[in-house]
Amino acid sequence: EDSSLEQVLAPATLRKLQTYLDDNGLELDQFKELKPSMIATTLTLIELRKLGVDSTGVDAYFFKKAQRDGKTLLALETVEQQLSFLSRMGQGLEDMMILQTLEDIKTLESQFGDMLASWRRGDLERLEEFFIAPMKQDFEPVYQQLLVTRNQTWLPRLKAFLDTPDTEMVLVGSAHLAGEDGLLNLLEQSGYRISQLD
Repeated sequence: EDSSLEQVLAPATLRKLQTYLDDNGLELDQFKELKPSMIATTLTLIELRKLGVDSTGVDAYFFKKAQRDGKTLLALETVEQQLSFLSRMGQGLEDMMILQTLEDIKTLESQFGDMLASWRRGDLERLEEFFIAPMKQDFEPVYQQLLVTRNQTWLPRLKAFLDTPDTEMVLVGSAHLAGEDGLLNLLEQSGYRISQLD
């Protein structure tokens, strides 16, 4: 409410954003009401859509399946919490975030096949290379906010699931699984044994 893109982005960054939008048949006015974190997310989604990725992911598939099967559905956080994380992501680093996103999407197409194959194999080391290492290096506050804090918040809930006689299935984004601050490592450090399924 109290700022505009012109106030938080350097003129050169704004020009690069404008060029990208022009090249994709989009108007800057469509994005002026969004925070840079939401613009960065939207640009990535635009590029993923070009690669044939739509919004129907694994989570949507299992959500619908659970509904059909009459399963109990729970969430690790509310929609409001998710939106809050996304809207606060990269505060103070808005210019850098837009520039980095514009750079990253240039290589998305060439790396996407490897990313997808790594995800399908459950190759946590490779996923860490793709998602965790660059975020830690370039955006440590975002890494802490988006992954570390949320993983630590979720951990007691996951442990509580494991202490019940029921069988729960938990779906999280793959970036939450990999690395030293990932959920799998945190569970192992808590004494749980992790087994990867084929």
